[in-house]
Amino acid sequence: ISSAQISGITVAKIAALSTVHLSHLSTVQVRGLTATQLAGLSTAQLSGFSALAKSTFSSGQTASLSDAQLAALGLPPRVVTPPSTDGGGEDNSGTVPETTTPPLLINVTTKIESLTPTQIATLQTSQFAALSTTQVAALSMTQIRSISSTVLSSISTTQLNALAPIQLTALSVSQISSLSTGQISALTSTQLGGIMGSQLSGLSSSQIGALTTQQIEALSAKHIRNLTSAQISALSATQLSTLSATQVSSLTLEQVGGLTVTSISSLSSAQIAALNTVQLEALSKNALAALTDTQLSGLSASQLRVIGRTAAAGDNIAQLNGIYVQLTAMPSQGYPGDESQVSAYTTLQLAALTTAPLNLLIT
Repeated sequence: ISSAQISGITVAKIAALSTVHLSHLSTVQVRGLTATQLAGLSTAQLSGFSALAKSTFSSGQTASLSDAQLAALGLPPRVVTPPSTDGGGEDNSGTVPETTTPPLLINVTTKIESLTPTQIATLQTSQFAALSTTQVAALSMTQIRSISSTVLSSISTTQLNALAPIQLTALSVSQISSLSTGQISALTSTQLGGIMGSQLSGLSSSQIGALTTQQIEALSAKHIRNLTSAQISALSATQLSTLSATQVSSLTLEQVGGLTVTSISSLSSAQIAALNTVQLEALSKNALAALTDTQLSGLSASQLRVIGRTAAAGDNIAQLNGIYVQLTAMPSQGYPGDESQVSAYTTLQLAALTTAPLNLLIT
């Protein structure tokens, strides 16, 4: 029997059904019951519905039920808004007292796929908390997009981990940004790896700071490129040291230009070596000047020359001497200066150079 046929049965006939009959109604048939038909059932009959059936009743169906009948379905009593009075206890509103709509009954037996996006959007934190991990894993992409930021920020890490990477791609930038730092750090590497690069742009500095080293390692080159300069700057020394050569080489010129002296000091020689000459030129003068001899040890001659030109222009004699040491260890490599740079050196600058690099400068 269809839901349409169910709704056409008289109230008297529905009221004559036993609890056994009612317990065998499917969720589709239950949704066919009208508010009037339900109101004609006793509390014993209402209690006879299965837990799954009880979770499918809409607010419209239960609108005419008494508090006792609502309790039989496991729903809270209806809250009545008291009428306004003139202080003498008389009702002068001239209106019928309003009632609030009973909330959806959400529990581990709720068939989650039966909830509409609108219903999902109205769920309270306590209702979502009642969902099992199996129910959370069954949420559709459309349903996930409908979860409010308030609810999303309150879900447990166990529920969050129940979401597959493909489900996480349904989250908007706004939803992603609503996650707490605890939730962010609880995401598995697989989950984070499945998130689209554009979604990460919504993460705050504190959320970026909450990423674990395992999560940092899971970020693809596309993820890295989608981070803002501010987000890159928010990475801690430990997080930066975790970046692979591939991840470092994927940094945009804007991101490289935003690296602070503190940030650049956290990078190893292998990570610095992963920056090409164009990226090195994008570093700030202060960042280039902060590079140590150890960090320069893995660079090619062309990379050293980029840094050498900045060192010469910035009177960084110590760094120039360090670059000389690196270049002289390479066969057939000249010093990173040219005649115009040499002629621009002051007497003090030239005097500060050791004899060996000075000879290379003037030959």
